[in-house]
Formats: sequence, C-alpha cells, structure tokens
Amino acid sequence: MKYLILACAAPALVGGETILIRARDVVERLADFPEVLRTLSEPFWFEGRGMQAEPGLFQMPILTISAEGPSFRYLRSYIDSAHRRAGEPFTAEQTYALDMLDALLETGALQQRPAMRQGDVLIANDCRVFHGRTSFIDGPRPGAWTRGRCMLRYWIE
Repeated sequence: MKYLILACAAPALVGGETILIRARDVVERLADFPEVLRTLSEPFWFEGRGMQAEPGLFQMPILTISAEGPSFRYLRSYIDSAHRRAGEPFTAEQTYALDMLDALLETGALQQRPAMRQGDVLIANDCRVFHGRTSFIDGPRPGAWTRGRCMLRYWIE
C-alpha cells in the first residue's frame, strides 16, 4: 500500500483547502450505476508519471475492489493524455464513467476539508482516499516558514 504524507510548511493567503474523499463513499454512491463500476474496473491507459519508474504507458483499472475495500488510482488528466498517446480514444462508456466519477468527486457532501495550518501533517492511504485542493491565492505570510503556500508531499510504501 502506498501512503500519502502531506505536511503544511505554510498555508495560502486565501483558499488552498485540502479535499479528502473516502473511496468507500464513492463506491457506495456508484452502487446505483453498476455499469459505471464495471467500466471503472476495466483497464484504462495510464502514464507512468509518478506511478512507476519508467515514464511509458501501461494499463490498469481505475477501481479495484478487494476484501479490504475499494481502491482507486485516478488522475483524469494523466489518463486523458495516456489514451491520446496510445491512440485509443475513450469509448462512450468510459467517458460516461469518468464524468460520473468527476461529478461525484465534486460533491460537497462526500468531501472532508481539514484545515491545514503550518506544522500540520496529514497521512492517508493514497489508494483509498481521493485527495486534492481548492484554488488559492499565494503570497508571503508573517511568521511563515516559507514565502507563500508550501505543502510537502511524500509517498511511502
């Protein structure tokens, strides 16, 4: 399992909230759409950026469900790019499944937004928790350790 460690060296002036969504909550919402769950469980093209040592293309499902629960690997822009590079445009079913997933990830009711302050550390299972952030305005903050927003991100096995 890979874990995400996110440490706040300095928050943004405005915005930049961390967004967390449990994979289990997403799958529960998708239970009414079995065709979407099936499509997300089929292979998609991915780029190796940040996921493997080689920067090439590879295939894997976005969603895997095991006895431990659901696991996601998802970054739409990388998947879009990988499909273009592979010369395999999305099927109508894939586009619908990705659009459904994106819409769910924008659902405020599923989101947790912990307030990250200077010195805070967050640890999450990278495949069982979706993570992102809101837009932000940057600039120096009095007493901050760095000039402007600075989040340190690490992945460990």
